[in-house]
Amino acid sequence: EKLYWADPKSSAQDATMPLQQGAQIIIPVIAIAVEMLQAKMIQKLLGLDQFVSVQLPDKWDAIDTNLEKVVDHELLKTADMKSSCEQAGLDFLKYGTGIFKNGYVEYEKKAIVYDGKEEKEVIVTAQKGICVDAVQLVNFLMPFSATDPNKSDWCGEFKTSTPYEVK
Repeated sequence: EKLYWADPKSSAQDATMPLQQGAQIIIPVIAIAVEMLQAKMIQKLLGLDQFVSVQLPDKWDAIDTNLEKVVDHELLKTADMKSSCEQAGLDFLKYGTGIFKNGYVEYEKKAIVYDGKEEKEVIVTAQKGICVDAVQLVNFLMPFSATDPNKSDWCGEFKTSTPYEVK
């Protein structure tokens, strides 16, 4: 990440490498390469018409395609998997790995509606359904004794809140 955000020195007078008073031009080759790879990765992941492939036992063959369509809709529309992948893709490429978490969210907001006579406070559902988010690797928690997250007793994410966010 240090090379990704590389910054040239303020003047060539301070330069000592590669030679005394040499030019210190930094071409952001790493940033260009990573962003190009991110675009290719997102295109490969999300450029397909069908995102999910389901293989059920033979007795459930009749519902395979319908189940695939439902899961595709839930991931791509309800959970907005595309934006989650785009946001996390850059970190995944920089660090070489990444972790997604899924869950269910129901987020409500208060709105004030004016009906011509008076203002009324109404609760509006902003988001409801499954969600997919990326977990930064430094915030991923797992027991020290576990070697595989899939077989671990528990996995979690380190979260912080300011005193103003806690109710």
